[in-house]
Amino acid sequence: AAIVSRFLRGESSRCVSDILRLWSRHKYGVIHKNSAKMYSFASERPYTAVRSVRPALSSFAVQMVSRRLQYQMREAVKPSSGLHVHIPSKTKPIGSSSSHLRWNDFGFHTFQHVTHIHRQYQPLLWGLLESVSTPDPHHIQGKVNVREHRPIEAVVSTVISKLAFSRSHFARLGPMQEALFNISNNVSYEKFRYDSHVGNTPSYPTTLKALFGLSERAAMMCLDLGRDPDVWFWIVLDNVQNYIRRRMHRLGRENFMNLGMAGTFWARRTGPRPQVFDYEMKQKLRALATTEQLLRLIDTTHERRVFVFQWLWTFGNYCTSLQHLKGRANDLLRTRGRRQKVPDEPCLCFPLPTTSGSETKLDEFLGSLMDFFKSSGQTSERFHKRMLPVIGDGFTFELLLKLMDHRQLHTSPFHSLRIMSPQLAWWHTQWTNDARIIDNHLVSYASLDPSTLGHSASKINRKIAKEQGKYNYHQATDLMYLVADTRMLDCWSKKVDVSGHHDIFDVVAALERAKKMPTDQEFEAYAFQLHDMYTTEKAIFRAAQGREDSRVPKSTAQSPSPTFPPASSSQIINALAAAENSQSPASKGDNILARSKDFLRDVLRSRELVLSIAEGDVGRAWEQLKVVMFCMAGSSHKKYAFYLLASIIDLHFESTPELREAILSTAVASLSGLPGTHRPVDILQEFFQRILEAIVQHKGAEFGDSFIRNHIARNLKEFGVLKEEVIGGVGLEKHAQRRSVPSARAEMRILMDEYRETNLHCYEEGRRSTDSDTTIKTQFSQGVEGFDTFLRKHTVRMMHLRDVQFPNPSKPSADESMVTPESGSHPTTDPFIDIEADGDFLEADFSIEPLYFHTVNHGEISTQEVSPIAAAQDLIQRLSTNEAVDQEEEHEVSGASQDEALDGFMTDDDGCWDT
Repeated sequence: AAIVSRFLRGESSRCVSDILRLWSRHKYGVIHKNSAKMYSFASERPYTAVRSVRPALSSFAVQMVSRRLQYQMREAVKPSSGLHVHIPSKTKPIGSSSSHLRWNDFGFHTFQHVTHIHRQYQPLLWGLLESVSTPDPHHIQGKVNVREHRPIEAVVSTVISKLAFSRSHFARLGPMQEALFNISNNVSYEKFRYDSHVGNTPSYPTTLKALFGLSERAAMMCLDLGRDPDVWFWIVLDNVQNYIRRRMHRLGRENFMNLGMAGTFWARRTGPRPQVFDYEMKQKLRALATTEQLLRLIDTTHERRVFVFQWLWTFGNYCTSLQHLKGRANDLLRTRGRRQKVPDEPCLCFPLPTTSGSETKLDEFLGSLMDFFKSSGQTSERFHKRMLPVIGDGFTFELLLKLMDHRQLHTSPFHSLRIMSPQLAWWHTQWTNDARIIDNHLVSYASLDPSTLGHSASKINRKIAKEQGKYNYHQATDLMYLVADTRMLDCWSKKVDVSGHHDIFDVVAALERAKKMPTDQEFEAYAFQLHDMYTTEKAIFRAAQGREDSRVPKSTAQSPSPTFPPASSSQIINALAAAENSQSPASKGDNILARSKDFLRDVLRSRELVLSIAEGDVGRAWEQLKVVMFCMAGSSHKKYAFYLLASIIDLHFESTPELREAILSTAVASLSGLPGTHRPVDILQEFFQRILEAIVQHKGAEFGDSFIRNHIARNLKEFGVLKEEVIGGVGLEKHAQRRSVPSARAEMRILMDEYRETNLHCYEEGRRSTDSDTTIKTQFSQGVEGFDTFLRKHTVRMMHLRDVQFPNPSKPSADESMVTPESGSHPTTDPFIDIEADGDFLEADFSIEPLYFHTVNHGEISTQEVSPIAAAQDLIQRLSTNEAVDQEEEHEVSGASQDEALDGFMTDDDGCWDT
């Protein structure tokens, strides 16, 4: 017994495997390897019934492995393994089970998690499938070829997931992710039927139930956050639309434009104190805003600093040996240029159910807004008595202001919308500003003026496409930034010069070979000089008036004055208008150089908006938007100037500093929380709507349908994330990451040669594009000149009333200020009453009554007495004290245009306002 025990335990010199090897190889037991008697399963023939040695051994091995595989599969599909996913139902509502469906279960980590479960619970099956799916290694030039396509791990894990789902329909973590991935990619119903039949995914109805459960969970989380007084949240709105084409036309089934509204609930767990958003703390200083005060809000020192860093950034970005300058410029922007940085943390984001309301109809727009409020936990019975920021594009922002005006006399803060704080979306504003720059500087693709954008575009065979009257954003910004960067490099070549070399790339290479490369501090000093020479408001003014900075190089040869079609140039019309008002033509000015400077200044501001938003520095972006407001006022985009004016007055004249910082931080958000991944919330809203509109178009549904509201709308964010993470989870790169950006070096050389031949950035006295082109006025200066009228027109919303029965109090009470139907139609105040008809014309009292301005703001009427006579006397007194201008001084500035009036609003060399 001891010998047998030692033998069976493998402690003797011989073991069982020796006997098995002899039995399997002995000639007396030979049988064909493909015989039907070999490798029998227990269901066919138990190994105990097999008499021959080799069939008995093979059948024994197969049946033992089969039993083990079945045991491991039973353990793998148990709820404790982690493969179970339960869909909420009436019997098992949300929260009743820990394995209920959650979006956190799906994403980049899901594949690795499922693979780990398979390896842990089914190692035998994994090993068998891995050995079966791995081909024999082959060598290429003495090296083993590494497999790149269809990696073994991905194939084996997917196969085991299907087998587990086939054994238990609850073990569907992997298949459910694939089903949700198919939904997000608009896979057809027939594909769902096929995948469900072969075990790839659950059925289509099961997937819809899963989507409904996910929507219910998102709705509960959104309500909990919205009702939590310590959570800081806001809403982003936008309109959605697509065209529905009916396959079978019938009455009531015609083609139509499908309209709707979409919104997103954003929240941060860390934010300002709830008391900051108290609408009772509004300062109500809107009436005190003046053009001078708005100009003084602009921090010109900060603007000078960030523009200088952009000069440094551009030089380092295109010169390979100076790449460290780009990194230094980025560091300087993040440190010395920092204003108000949003924390690098992911924002909580919950898309809200869509509606079929039209944005252009105020009643439907109000209904959609109330629906979004309700989805956020704010109802007329239960709401936070504090301001709720609501962000929209320009038209949505205007409608929100209209709604507040229409409902301001309601007593409830909820129904009067006092709890709402409309805010302007930044990406749409930025897009409009870029369109303004294109409209102002493109002129014509046939233009011979080297300072125009159209001339540069024609040199490199570029054109900007228009879609529904709007410039293609990516084409426009790519061309705009390319031309601006090339012009900046041309300016750098004027500052960093080496004899015998004209191209800036050759200059840098020559300096590197000679080991005479300037230091970083010297490059930064050069950048400050270039900014003062080319990208300040004064630099544009000096070039246009013939008083150019001595540091700007002079042109050595007189270049012929080019001509271009004047009808398409709004700048020429402005120049002609300014020339008529000027005392004498500015014959010494270089208008072509002035235009190029104006273009550079506009583009630097546009790119500063992009860079600051990506960093999450809303303070930097807000500084640029203050200037953009004046530029819009001087262009054809005056509506956006009003939107920006309303936002600036609201934040600087009616909000506390804490409230201003809090509202500014709602303009951007990050879904990942990684540095440099911040985006404007309205472009993220556009991203969600792109997914929504594709699904709605695919289904032929309306935005207010139950399927869209309850299954799709709340899951839009996860659809977008799932598309990228499922691809990355199996080791695939994003499609965009596999495309490299083509080099623009050839185009830049063409443009630099053109700028060098035309001496674009050298001063040439009297150079202009046409004989009548005598004055250059920037849109910023035009906006400042007419801003007083603009300010009165768009911000002072008041009624001009002359009511003899109205008392003359400094602060009238609400009861005294309330306009009633009786007082509104009083015989003595009705302008349509004919006094002569009453026979009292001779007895009527024509004495001058006091003039009052009444303004209704948030349901309160404020009254201010106005004295035109006193204002006129004050104006005459101030004009009479002005000293006469000497003839010599008058002769010195005779070439100045109306831009001279802006001398008090231009910056000097140290970046401060001249006063």
